[in-house]
Amino acid sequence: MNESRIYINRTVLAAGISIFAAGIACAQNTFLQQPDLQETLMRFYATSSVNAAFLSDMECRQASLLHIDTDYGNGHLVNYYEPDSYWRMVAEARSFYRLNDKLMLTGEVSYGFSKGKNMTGSVFLNPERTPFDIVEQDPANAGSKRKEWYHLQGGLGYRLNKKLALGASLAYGIQNYAKLKDLRHQNEMLDLDFTVGATYRFVDKVTLGASFLYHRNLQTVYFKIYGNTDRQYASLISFGGFYGRTELFGESGYTADKYPLLTQSVGGAFQVSFTEENLKWMNELSVSHLSGQFGSGSTTAVVYSRHHGTELNYLSKLIWEKEYQFHSLNLNLHYTALKNDENSFQKSTDEAGVSHIIYYGTNQVGDKKQTWITLSHHFLQGGSMTRSNWGTNISAAYFNRSTEASIFPYYRRQQINSVEILASAHKNWYKGKNLYTLAISGSGSSGWGTPKEDGMYSSVSGEVTVPSELPGLLTKEYDYLTATVLAGGLKIGYEREVLPKLTTFVVANMHYRQALNTSLKGDRFITCGVSAGVKF
Repeated sequence: MNESRIYINRTVLAAGISIFAAGIACAQNTFLQQPDLQETLMRFYATSSVNAAFLSDMECRQASLLHIDTDYGNGHLVNYYEPDSYWRMVAEARSFYRLNDKLMLTGEVSYGFSKGKNMTGSVFLNPERTPFDIVEQDPANAGSKRKEWYHLQGGLGYRLNKKLALGASLAYGIQNYAKLKDLRHQNEMLDLDFTVGATYRFVDKVTLGASFLYHRNLQTVYFKIYGNTDRQYASLISFGGFYGRTELFGESGYTADKYPLLTQSVGGAFQVSFTEENLKWMNELSVSHLSGQFGSGSTTAVVYSRHHGTELNYLSKLIWEKEYQFHSLNLNLHYTALKNDENSFQKSTDEAGVSHIIYYGTNQVGDKKQTWITLSHHFLQGGSMTRSNWGTNISAAYFNRSTEASIFPYYRRQQINSVEILASAHKNWYKGKNLYTLAISGSGSSGWGTPKEDGMYSSVSGEVTVPSELPGLLTKEYDYLTATVLAGGLKIGYEREVLPKLTTFVVANMHYRQALNTSLKGDRFITCGVSAGVKF
């Protein structure tokens, strides 16, 4: 749900709050004639499509943004893997450029760094998406974590003729994530996205599209100790709901060596768009098959588990636009089903001293299903076709997660549901070569579900090892995802025209969240930040 909340806030706030657009329409005002990147993307009907061939329909000649953001957050309203105090800096450059009437190019490069305090939690990045989790058991070992990342992306859309267009995009990112106190862990992640697609204008008002999708995510994790080596450090291998198996560092198992967690997906997407003079409607459905494993898979190294699943996405974007008025209605649905099977194996060494691994079968230890549904409406008023005067945004989201962890003959099931409503508004004042922006936002969220339902598939005779658990983290995550939370934000921005095609800007922002119930009642989190850059 945390990922869902971040997605909603980024989508709505980037569209409505951090828009640095101009104010009063004026034909002789060159400031208003230059496109703003964020508003340009909002107005383009195929912004969210994975098919880069649609870029050939983009009307703007050029829109670029270069900025540096820094923010600081503090408070106890955080999930189990998040810091209660952090500092972050991000530098990003993004551009859309039309080379000629047929070819549209886009590119993005970014670098980021963050450091959080009092962290234990997961060794993985984005643990909501992984088939299982590795969590440090002793909260007394909490320490600082550092994260650094690089991202590079490029895409193009080329129109062959009036009916046919082709496109391709490639995104490559790496992240380094490390805990700086024993038990220390490090995660080196590589993430790759590749798409290639085509569109065909079936009739004047209808365009069909299809694209191939490939995604590869590799997280290589390992543990180490710099301090007292006589002390024992334990980690929970959680197959869901903080339920699984305890491992001591230094012994065999998931934490004993440097192991990769690989997840890759192959799929396809299909699009259909309808366009009228003032009305555009984009629809896209994508389906991908997920597969992967934990372990290197060599003849002398263990593959501890394999996972597989399905990912479905549907998006709909309906745009109605006149000269001084813009409406966008967006629907996003995402569903993921992921199963994790643990291997049964035995290691042996032959007479020559060569190690061999014999696999006997698999046991399903995890079953996770997640659903996100987001509905949002964006409105812009005044200004020109490239800059607005003021605007509002309203968004509603639903999240569901269903998990089942199995350590035969025991199991744990969990159900989590959450809803969130967010609204924001911004106002721009344009005076000469100066633009002043004020924006406010507010949101409320709440949830329900079953934190745990433990049981046995069947009774067994003899001694059976009872699974390990972390009830403290179970309660913390469940309360974080289901607590009633109220939030509000404020942004103040200034932008100035330096040249007819170049502006500079600076934005200050503050965001506040507070929980009203559960064990987190009274907990809060405050974020303050500053962003500065240029648009051209």
